[in-house]
Amino acid sequence: MALISIFEFDIKPDEKESFFKFLQRILPETRQFPGNVKAQAARLNDHKFIVSVEWSRVDALEKYLEWRKERGDFAQLLTFLKQEPMISTYELLIDI
Repeated sequence: MALISIFEFDIKPDEKESFFKFLQRILPETRQFPGNVKAQAARLNDHKFIVSVEWSRVDALEKYLEWRKERGDFAQLLTFLKQEPMISTYELLIDI
């Protein structure tokens, strides 16, 4: 089953540049992770951002999240944010 995960971020005003650098580092790694189909970022304004990540299967997402946690990437990410990110994962509807 293919999935799309949406990560919503509310960035601290003085952390925008650091957040951009963080994304520039982690998104290429995400795209290379086994089971990743696509990863992209978008913004609503200067402090609201999303990252959309498509996965070919559930276990790939689970392994990815554990890998990021073990590396300390989630802890670093939280330093840029006003609050914890909102994460939603959807089943991709292939036949529609």
